[in-house]
Amino acid sequence: MPHFIYDKSIIELLALYLLQKEDLYAYNIMKKIRKFSGEAIAIQAGSLYPILYKFVDQGIVTDRFETVGKRQRMTRVYYHLTPQGEEYLRHLMEERVFVQSSIDAVLENASKEAPA
Repeated sequence: MPHFIYDKSIIELLALYLLQKEDLYAYNIMKKIRKFSGEAIAIQAGSLYPILYKFVDQGIVTDRFETVGKRQRMTRVYYHLTPQGEEYLRHLMEERVFVQSSIDAVLENASKEAPA
């Protein structure tokens, strides 16, 4: 399988997009991204958690702690997208469309250009 190189803004976009649909905990976010990408994007916890913590600090998401498990000994942190987060997600989506159309323009125009 080819390696996919991604940066922080892609992780942000994908995590917020999933949180737009439902509240999720970090492991669930990583699992869904991997599944929905056909295993092409595998985000590590060390990449996702700092982003989620930053989002909480900035008010982009809120966190909710729930005890789970047979004996209620484990704590899961669910993340919820705030209205400010929805606005930031819209910005990231617009940015993604702009970057993709710019890449497409370069590829299209370069293919038309005669060799030097």
